[in-house]
Amino acid sequence: PSHLSGEIRSLMGHFVSYMLRGRWMADGSALIGLLLARPFLPHETLDLKRWLFLVGLLGIAGAQLIFGAHYNLGRYDCYAFNSSLLGIAYFYRIGLRKLSLQTRQLSHIVIAIPLLLRSSGAFLLTPLAAQDIYRQQWQMQRYLRTLADEGVAVHDVGIISYFSGQRVLDLIGLGSEEVRRRQSASDFTPREAAAFMRQRNINAVLVPAAEQRFKDMERVAVFHLGRETASVATREVVLYAIDAAAAARLRQKAIDFAPAMPAGSRLEIIPSR
Repeated sequence: PSHLSGEIRSLMGHFVSYMLRGRWMADGSALIGLLLARPFLPHETLDLKRWLFLVGLLGIAGAQLIFGAHYNLGRYDCYAFNSSLLGIAYFYRIGLRKLSLQTRQLSHIVIAIPLLLRSSGAFLLTPLAAQDIYRQQWQMQRYLRTLADEGVAVHDVGIISYFSGQRVLDLIGLGSEEVRRRQSASDFTPREAAAFMRQRNINAVLVPAAEQRFKDMERVAVFHLGRETASVATREVVLYAIDAAAAARLRQKAIDFAPAMPAGSRLEIIPSR
């Protein structure tokens, strides 16, 4: 409760930034326009069950507006937009059925256009985004599968958690409640992070090059993505080792693995210091 006012301000700022983006205002206009279509559908009856359905739709859209993320090919919010748009079409289904065929076809076009405009960019970029994941995260998990049980701390679990076979510590906190608490308290310093990993027998760290928390550890290798990215956060991910012994093991495996990297990415080996 002591942080409630700050949380409310943060949520309202999030909401305002969302609404100021032109694409989202267009989305909102389409949804509001459909909601206001009621006078043109005289055959619709609004009983309690249908009002509850409408409130549920608005709850989904409102929760996404206030709490949700809005980036990265729209993959975090497409569920809310699509369910709202198609839900409103379902809400008016009785009135739509009673319209003339030409008017009904026009209404379907009006409903479909926002959906098509909303998803066309993501549709075109998805193959590039998939290539990014293949050339970066997929290669990192392939490398980790060549190791024994080293344990690895990573900035973004994803494919590494699913496929690498390693014990994975999530440095963001989505997969570790203790890390989340430490991150929230802002006391996860480089020394604290290193001690935390040693206690859990974590010997390797994979983080974006901009992450400076582990700069005092020994750098072993860098995963490079060779072009501008469509879906990943950074073109360079650095592999660190917790100590010299781990660095020697990780570096030799990296040397063996580097020739297997696909076109468009490479693994740079950092000499021992």
